[in-house]
Amino acid sequence: MANKEADESGGIARFRGFGQRVKRAREDQGFTQRQLAEILEEYHRIKLDSSAITRIENGSREPRITEALAIADILNFPLTVYNLGDEIGGEAQFASAEERLKRQMILARRRILTACAEVQIAFDGIFGDEEELEILQRRGVRTSVEWAEKVANEMAARFRVREDESGASNHAFVTDSIHRRILEIIVGAITSDLYRTEAEIFEQSEEEKALIREGMIRRAQETLMDAYGEVEFQRRFGDRFDDPDA
Repeated sequence: MANKEADESGGIARFRGFGQRVKRAREDQGFTQRQLAEILEEYHRIKLDSSAITRIENGSREPRITEALAIADILNFPLTVYNLGDEIGGEAQFASAEERLKRQMILARRRILTACAEVQIAFDGIFGDEEELEILQRRGVRTSVEWAEKVANEMAARFRVREDESGASNHAFVTDSIHRRILEIIVGAITSDLYRTEAEIFEQSEEEKALIREGMIRRAQETLMDAYGEVEFQRRFGDRFDDPDA
């Protein structure tokens, strides 16, 4: 009986500790309970309303394993925080982590693209070279490239410390050279093929180009027929429209 009560007490303490960690991490990352619930549903297909998250945070509701894993994924918990590694293991744990890895890669890519967009937004608000120079000089630089290098150096210095302001680690732990190589491959995939010119983004296939060309020719034909009448159009341009490449 005493052992059972001790187990139950330990379980309650574990749930409460997990809930406290959830609340702290959620607030550190600026999520409301409703926002966390929305992210859980969008990326993990787990439906928890804000009141359920409140109960998890205060320890009055035991989260299911899938719920705890999803929350840990979003708020960057290691599995050991909830001692879930022992409860899953093997193929199930590997498959779960693999799926979460892919989702995190997608999210990381989106966040990087958002950061890239902020660069464009910053410079789009500048009217002319003179204003740009004034803005850059206030930051101790003279060119946009120098500004980028300054931002990069500033952030690199922040990333070199062991933990960020919230206490989260700034580094990925690696066990050996193979582990490091695995992570390098994963991170490389997130940033692969990241940059495109406007021409590349709006690049058209040969079929699309042909359809556009046909449409332009048709509109030109209609315009000329309206201007000259059908008989005069045929006399002047008929052969050329029969063979547009002529």
